[in-house]
Amino acid sequence: METSPRASDTRLLRAARSLYTNRARQQIIEARIERATDALIAHLGLYGLAAVTLGFYQVELVDGQLQLTKHETNGATQLPLPEGDHHDPTLTIAAPLEMPPAPHAQP
Repeated sequence: METSPRASDTRLLRAARSLYTNRARQQIIEARIERATDALIAHLGLYGLAAVTLGFYQVELVDGQLQLTKHETNGATQLPLPEGDHHDPTLTIAAPLEMPPAPHAQP
């Protein structure tokens, strides 16, 4: 096996490591994508749906292809904070419970 004069270049070493690692990850990711796609298509088919909203995601089957869109807010809005003094004088915080001393081992 030949080594080039720049074989010790850390940039090239990182590139080789990255390529090797990411090729292995790609196989795992592609298998996950296939399983997730199959599960979603099966769900749509089971219930006779062309589209469904699941949490933040809109899932649609268009011409046999699964389309996935992420909605940013899912229609939810942040509740407003009360105005004015946020300190509630009726709120008390209990002191932490004191633990009884551990029994000593008897000889």
